[in-house]
Amino acid sequence: MVLAWIGSAVLLVVGLLLFAVREVDPDRFAFSPQEAAAAQASTTRSALAVLLWAVVVAAMATGAFRRVNWARWVLIALGTLACLALLRALASSSMFALLALMWVAASTGLLLSRACREWYAAGS
Repeated sequence: MVLAWIGSAVLLVVGLLLFAVREVDPDRFAFSPQEAAAAQASTTRSALAVLLWAVVVAAMATGAFRRVNWARWVLIALGTLACLALLRALASSSMFALLALMWVAASTGLLLSRACREWYAAGS
């Protein structure tokens, strides 16, 4: 769960950075005003998605830490979805995607480990 908290903190920073850089100066990048507006809208949607994902992961990690087993399963599902998305991003040879994939796969795998299952069983 600590890995999920750290990951969601990193995602919060990324989401906030996306909001900071969403303003596109059409003259600086040789964009038409329509292209600049489209880029800004796309970046805003991406930032909101990243921030929402980070909040959900942090909330589920908090629930999982309190031995709420369904929150653990939601984290496992989110981790699986993230791994699939990162595998797709990995096809573009992104080093960030490789590091993120290793991080998410490790934290999802730990949630499926025997020690984790026993920890949840002991709390029931």
